[in-house]
Amino acid sequence: MKRFLKIVIAILILIITAVVALIVLVDPNDYKAEIEQQAEKSLNRKLAINGDLGWVIFPKLAIGTGQIELKNAPGFSQENLAKIDKLSVSVDVMPLFSGEIKLGQLSLDGLNFNLETNAQGITNLDGMGAGSETTTPQTPTESQSNTKSELPKLALAGIDITNTLITVIDKKLGTETDLSIKLIELGAFELGKDTTLDVILSVATKEFVGDLNLQAMMNVSADISNVALKSLSVDGALNGENVPAGQMTIALNTSANVQLSPMIATIEHLSLDVNGMKIDGNASVALLDKTKVRFDLKGNEWDLNPLIPAANEETEQTAPSKEPVAEIEPDLSILTTLDVDGQLTIAGFKAKGINIGQTLLNVNVKDGNAKLAPLSVDLYDGNMTLNATVSHDNGRNSYSIDNQLKGVQILPLLKDAADVDMLAGATEFNLVANGRGLTVSKIKKGLEGKGSFAIRDGALYGINIAQKLRSAKAALGSSASEEEKKTDFTALTGEFTIQKGIVNNTALLMEAPFLRLNGQGTADILQELVDYHLKVNLVGTSKGQNGGSDLTGLAIPLKVTGSFTDPKFGLDTSGALKAKLDQEKAALKAKAKLQADKLKEEAKKKAKDKLKDKLKGLF
Repeated sequence: MKRFLKIVIAILILIITAVVALIVLVDPNDYKAEIEQQAEKSLNRKLAINGDLGWVIFPKLAIGTGQIELKNAPGFSQENLAKIDKLSVSVDVMPLFSGEIKLGQLSLDGLNFNLETNAQGITNLDGMGAGSETTTPQTPTESQSNTKSELPKLALAGIDITNTLITVIDKKLGTETDLSIKLIELGAFELGKDTTLDVILSVATKEFVGDLNLQAMMNVSADISNVALKSLSVDGALNGENVPAGQMTIALNTSANVQLSPMIATIEHLSLDVNGMKIDGNASVALLDKTKVRFDLKGNEWDLNPLIPAANEETEQTAPSKEPVAEIEPDLSILTTLDVDGQLTIAGFKAKGINIGQTLLNVNVKDGNAKLAPLSVDLYDGNMTLNATVSHDNGRNSYSIDNQLKGVQILPLLKDAADVDMLAGATEFNLVANGRGLTVSKIKKGLEGKGSFAIRDGALYGINIAQKLRSAKAALGSSASEEEKKTDFTALTGEFTIQKGIVNNTALLMEAPFLRLNGQGTADILQELVDYHLKVNLVGTSKGQNGGSDLTGLAIPLKVTGSFTDPKFGLDTSGALKAKLDQEKAALKAKAKLQADKLKEEAKKKAKDKLKDKLKGLF
């Protein structure tokens, strides 16, 4: 036992002697200039170690330094790309005896990172890495004469980063965002090899706070030009007043690869779940002359209702302000910086009572034009197809629309979207239109186009033409009962044009079992008013719609006026009935006259015949 203790004591004395000798004989500042040179060569950015490198004995042997700065390339507003207030790296003592440097935990405190895009769209990460054009080449002789010796191979046990501030500045878009991160922890790390990555983020911004846990198998290439994240998973939650529904839970699984110069990020086997809304697929983003985005994504049915802010009763009860709200034309110049081509398929949407089926969205952005080509939506037993283009057009925003509805049940759509029950039936609709300006008022005033519609096997709510006719007939002595204000029809078709905020319905025809309705009218989009002048022509009997009296032949004027949500129907039955009575009176008079004339002719004939008979007797 005593011998064992002596051996242990001897080993401890040997280790202490070695550590003391290391501290006394090895000055880490001897490597300071070489570290700066190697970093600049690898990163193509100047590295400045402002403080002296020194040994930290307690609690573990480590190399520590003061402030370190990684400079930005010329042409950026921030002097530094990154700055570290304190850095220390622990060293395993035993490997030093064999001439190998094994680093333990790398600790960074007060890391400030500035990711900046200048007015020309160039980021301060562009041009990083060995082999960049801005790196000054050296001849073999120069390289050999300037290189003292190669640094020993390094291994890093882990990284501990605290009090990090990431600032994202975009001079082209005029935006700036700060991201505060309390702690990042990484496992054993070595360039060119797979490394387990575990990151715990406590994030705080002006918009939200939250915690995120990240796990992945990471590989940073030897020249630090590429970062691969395999089996990447992120779980966490964000909270805040500006977060939809107040809280957002996130679950992400994917594999990502990031090339740093130029920056190209590729995401494969993406599986994202945010508050139960899921999306799967692949995507890529490349920060080139124009930001290039490609994606193919699919999602489940999204219930957006929890994300929609609840109505504020106080706001609703407050009288609306008479002062007009200033409208701002959106700046679409960003479209000139994008090259986007992708497809998104969502199984369906629920929002504010509206139920939308499978939605297929094809997006293409190029040369300042953003296209939906097409947007296809399964909608209330039918389908909507929309081809639309929005163009920057040198600052003169313009748009074009080609919209089609097929088989859409219009009544549930109107009820769910606007609580309106004017029409029912399977709807066919076509609209081709264009315009300039993307504010609400400019769209209403500037939209120009033409289209057509057809509604099959439907009903017009707000008036029961058959009941109106029976009520009018009751004035002649028949009885009529009150019925639902609805007029059934087999088809309602029409054509229209749109110009300067006015929809001009040039041809409107409704076919019902015993009547035909035709005419024309206008809808004022700006004032949301309708003004239609129509004529109801009876072609059969009203028995087809619970009628009982034959009113065939009547042509009755019908006016539709009022607002979009509360139209008023005016059926001029009194004038029609007067015309009908006058017609019947005229027919009776004509019949009586015809009968009287016939009796006179018969009397004359009889008298003439008697006269002939008498004359025969005389001769």
